[in-house]
Amino acid sequence: MTSDYNFQKAREAWGDKVVAPTHRVFQEWLNNPLTKALKQSHKNEIEKLAQWMIKKGYATGHGDTIEDLLQELDWQIAENWNRALIAGITTEREACAKLVEILIPEQTEDGLIGHTIAKAIRERGEQ
Repeated sequence: MTSDYNFQKAREAWGDKVVAPTHRVFQEWLNNPLTKALKQSHKNEIEKLAQWMIKKGYATGHGDTIEDLLQELDWQIAENWNRALIAGITTEREACAKLVEILIPEQTEDGLIGHTIAKAIRERGEQ
């Protein structure tokens, strides 16, 4: 079905009230000051989001729409969150291992107990 067919059916159903948009009407709509202002406003919002992302150190990719930019931002935030989480866990694990070495200085035949426990803690992070 073409748009001409749809227009014909609409005309049959609703009569002369249905008017096909002409090139002139479409051009008038495009050149309407309100239409231009809305387009510019939307462009400005896209640019604001892109500038915010860049300022915060995020890549904008090839984002031409707000949706594209938000998708680009989404995976970067998730990746940064995971990286920070892993770094925090690694730091905390090392702090625990050092604390055990200090708090348990006893010696056995196999070596210092604290060093043995600390080694096990560090190895757990390498699994």
